[in-house]
Amino acid sequence: MKLTIGIVALLLVSVLFYSFLKIDGRRRMRSEAFLSLPSLKLLKLDSATSVDIEKDSPSRPLLILYFSPDCEHCQEQTRRILNNLDGLKDVSIYFLSPSSINELRGFSDSFHINKYPGITIGRDYEYNFFNFFKIKGFPAIALYDAQHKLIRLFREEAEGGDIQYALRP
Repeated sequence: MKLTIGIVALLLVSVLFYSFLKIDGRRRMRSEAFLSLPSLKLLKLDSATSVDIEKDSPSRPLLILYFSPDCEHCQEQTRRILNNLDGLKDVSIYFLSPSSINELRGFSDSFHINKYPGITIGRDYEYNFFNFFKIKGFPAIALYDAQHKLIRLFREEAEGGDIQYALRP
């Protein structure tokens, strides 16, 4: 009888141990996927050109600002980024929004985004950034290294110095 209880207990412990290993492996796979740049495509302001961010910026660090044109915090974040462009000259910058192209044009015009060749602005027409990062509010900033691995995700405004510090080699 004691032998049967011992065998059952050993089997139970083995099953539990295997279950924990399997869960940990799934967690690790999810976290590795989270660190990689998701498929992000944006529709540029001409309403005709689509840009795949990964293919558009091979081997360059990325700053992706997810914003809403009428969000005051997003407007302030845009000012901070524009005021710190000297420290971001080797970074590909994307302003990505779920808003309409007309709203994005107005935003771009008010901040003169078209005069900054290193910044691409467009619509996240597939909502991939929102869905991938489970964004709950604006702004959000994703910073990626040159291998397109996530360095840092800000789920709120970030100081220019914080962005530059996170992107430093």
